[in-house]
Amino acid sequence: MLKGNVRLQKLLIAYQVGITITFNDAALWTAASTFVRTAQAKVGGGISILGFKFGAGASQTYSQSTSSIKVVNQGNVGQIILPPTAPGVTVLLGALGKAL
Repeated sequence: MLKGNVRLQKLLIAYQVGITITFNDAALWTAASTFVRTAQAKVGGGISILGFKFGAGASQTYSQSTSSIKVVNQGNVGQIILPPTAPGVTVLLGALGKAL
């Protein structure tokens, strides 16, 4: 969170953004994959990962189904793949400002 006054100068906005998160630590992979699988198993459940919303609870924002998240096991590590957002749905990736 920014403290003080800031003048926004630039924004980095994109669309059709997808993310692949690779886990090389077995304990972290187990916790993250269990978290996602639990959300996918609950009827009417929702989850937010890095600001990307899946399932219920998105209220007035774009949301995808929790089933669209891919969990790829690679032994005791793996990947969580968040699918690209739909065309026309923008994602704020960054902001640059100057302290006043």
